[in-house]
Amino acid sequence: MSTNPGTDIDRVAARQMSEDVRQMLVHESTVLNHRITWLTAFEGFLFAGFGALVSKELPRETAVPMMKAICYAGLGVAVISLLGLLGSAIATDRLLNWWNVHKPDAYDGPGIIGWALPSQRWAPYLTVWNFLPVVVGGTAP
Repeated sequence: MSTNPGTDIDRVAARQMSEDVRQMLVHESTVLNHRITWLTAFEGFLFAGFGALVSKELPRETAVPMMKAICYAGLGVAVISLLGLLGSAIATDRLLNWWNVHKPDAYDGPGIIGWALPSQRWAPYLTVWNFLPVVVGGTAP
């Protein structure tokens, strides 16, 4: 790609590059949404199973191991989901940093993302959706 920001060919190539990065960001957002959906659905099923066990008149030696298994399964799902969400945060942060470094001079379009997190290294990891598995997983005994 030419470094002359004045040609139409450069502007078209820069727009295409921005669309490619934008599509990768949309993909990361979709993956993040799927991970949160799976987390909440699975934890909801476990919570319902736990509630069903509590409401039954089962002997303690039967109910307690089953309840513990449900709690540990919930904790495991929360940890796995947190790792996936952090991976998505890393990928998004890398895409935004890559764009900031490689943004063509000829690009005259809008920002690559509507609102980017602050530039501090810790910011992408301290989002609400990354705390959801911590809160859900923290309820296990």
